[in-house]
Amino acid sequence: MKRKTNLFYVDGPDSKFITFSNYTESLTGNFLSTDTKLFPDKFLCLKIYNINSNTKPLFIKYLVRYYENKLAALRDYCITSNELDERNILPLSYLLEAILQVCDYNDGQYTMNENKLTGNINFTNFDNYDGYQEEIEDFIVYVGDITEQDYNGTYTDTICSINTNNYYIGKIVNNKTLGDNNNTYTESEFETSLHGWETQDIYFNIYRDVTPIYDVVNTYNFNSYLSKIECEKILNPTEPIEFNIIIPLFSIVNINANYNNMSLSDNNEILLSNISTENGETCGRFNVPLGIWINSCDDEQGESFISLKLDSEMNAYPAWSLLISSQFKPFPYSLDKKISNESQNGIMTAYPTFAETLSKINDVLDKFTILNSQILNLNNKVTSLEHQINEISTVNNISKLDDKILKLTNNVKDEINEFKKQLYGYIDNITWSNKYKNNN
Repeated sequence: MKRKTNLFYVDGPDSKFITFSNYTESLTGNFLSTDTKLFPDKFLCLKIYNINSNTKPLFIKYLVRYYENKLAALRDYCITSNELDERNILPLSYLLEAILQVCDYNDGQYTMNENKLTGNINFTNFDNYDGYQEEIEDFIVYVGDITEQDYNGTYTDTICSINTNNYYIGKIVNNKTLGDNNNTYTESEFETSLHGWETQDIYFNIYRDVTPIYDVVNTYNFNSYLSKIECEKILNPTEPIEFNIIIPLFSIVNINANYNNMSLSDNNEILLSNISTENGETCGRFNVPLGIWINSCDDEQGESFISLKLDSEMNAYPAWSLLISSQFKPFPYSLDKKISNESQNGIMTAYPTFAETLSKINDVLDKFTILNSQILNLNNKVTSLEHQINEISTVNNISKLDDKILKLTNNVKDEINEFKKQLYGYIDNITWSNKYKNNN
């Protein structure tokens, strides 16, 4: 079964951050591995002019036509050739080459060329491209570290924080050659359509008429013109930090100490081509692009940059971070499985993250469910009492009570009247004698 080229949304909230197939491929291949873990560890900030509401959709489509199409084609080729794609594919190199190829360089500025985004660019002239010297500067304006937080195995946060106390910029080393051992892949089945897709099966209308972009005619190169990124530390920064693109990177690491001889390091360079030693780093496993975040403006012209300026009075830059959240469902145990989260006991968080907030919201929703059940029980009891009271206080019962009271009243009146008659009889039978007068 052929892989299908990964398709992206070009507008709306889902186009703010797009996830490359690198991440989903790694999750699929390493999900059941006990010792293999995925670590988001670095991120790159780029400053590209002319990314706006017009060029952003074209740029995303261009990444599909070239970058994602190339990855799908080369991965399938590695499978059919019985090769490990992680030892042959260079995801970060391909991505940086793709972005550089559609940018014009002038006076230290990289500007997105709208015409190049819609054309069929080949990389055959990359080594002679005007402005791209052996060291490509001013392209990567910041290289930082990623902080990752996990909550109950359900939510995870990838936080790209700008920290000027550990401020690095990136300088790309350009070999201007692919080398003598460059392998190639020539597309024969999907020459005019996206790899793995039949035109009628593409569910995005905007991709049904697009054509793939190749390094050479119908051919992709495995090797890259780019060698590495040299990270230079800025000790006393004073200039504003401006960027509008962030590329988070992740690495695949075997954490078993008995078998692992590679680890995440703090080297001041990021390799873009595989080194030749037997146990060397492979660019398909280390510093792999997870996705890309694009800060575009709503205007049809111009661009929008995140700008962090030095406060001269405080001698400090403002804090800024990009938070990328993911949610995982441990199906089929997602409803029943309860995991106690005590990770916060020893960790002082700088600020509440989105994943933590979602975790707390789940706790609140559970409480609401309990309260709702209790309120329902109380409501049933009140309804039962009302029913009993209504059964007691019927019209028939009240009428009987009125009759009893009326009879009692009449009986009392009759008794009083009879008592009066007897009393009057006694009074009438009394004979008065005026002894006092007779004696006188």
